[in-house]
Amino acid sequence: MTTVSEFIDSDALEACVVSNCPYYREKFREIATRAGVLHAEIEDTHTGKKIRRQRSWNWVAFLFAMHWAIYRRQKLLGWGLYFCYSILWIMAFSFPVIDKAWSGISIGMMVACGWWGNSFLMTTCINVYAQTTSQVDRAQKSPFSLALVIALDVVMMALAYSLFLEG
Repeated sequence: MTTVSEFIDSDALEACVVSNCPYYREKFREIATRAGVLHAEIEDTHTGKKIRRQRSWNWVAFLFAMHWAIYRRQKLLGWGLYFCYSILWIMAFSFPVIDKAWSGISIGMMVACGWWGNSFLMTTCINVYAQTTSQVDRAQKSPFSLALVIALDVVMMALAYSLFLEG
């Protein structure tokens, strides 16, 4: 069995995180220390819960919340944020009152993503590492998904622009 500390120090972390590994290694060690799980087994379900409760600020996750989450293969978080942003954005065009609320909600989602981004990524890396032996599946970045969400952003902006010209 592998402990969280062994995972953080191993090459397995680099295989999971892929890019910017020294930054994440330091952040993951801080999170594990605060959570008191450095010497816990990575397969232990309580370990993941304790890690997810820890906050560790990530500026990229804050500034590019859904794009960062999708790129880092945080599928549920990233696509969930994208869906929420899209629905709120469409509703903001239809109902002017929602426009003011949309700004507050989007900032709230950005803050939450920035505040817990490193913890989300660490939990996903540990879970993926424990559940698979495939290096491709372990890699926690997805340039294709990032390109897809940017293309969807362009389509949404084009639709908004055309609606703006009509209205």
